[in-house]
Amino acid sequence: MADATTLNGHPSSYFATADHTHDYKVKTSAYTAVNGDKLTVSAGVTITLPNNPSPGHIVYFAVGGDWESSNMTVNRNGENIMGVASDLAANINEPFALAYQNAIRGWVLAE
Repeated sequence: MADATTLNGHPSSYFATADHTHDYKVKTSAYTAVNGDKLTVSAGVTITLPNNPSPGHIVYFAVGGDWESSNMTVNRNGENIMGVASDLAANINEPFALAYQNAIRGWVLAE
């Protein structure tokens, strides 16, 4: 599972350099993600998770602003997040990924 300092084995600083974020899309306004998206998200922006996900679908998030002062919101789009029927307010300045597991657990932190 991802922790506060790594994502897929890379330290959070890995994603802060242009060499490793070239395939990330910058989002400064509301956006509906698709499977495989790699998003750099500004603080205060709402990202909606993909509709009708299948097990293994994944969305990556990297910091594009100060989430600690203004949360980035992940809209669950009708699916659970970590087994809870609630949207996610991300308030840490660390990259993370959500992977779809099943209808009960929904979207979970990816390894």
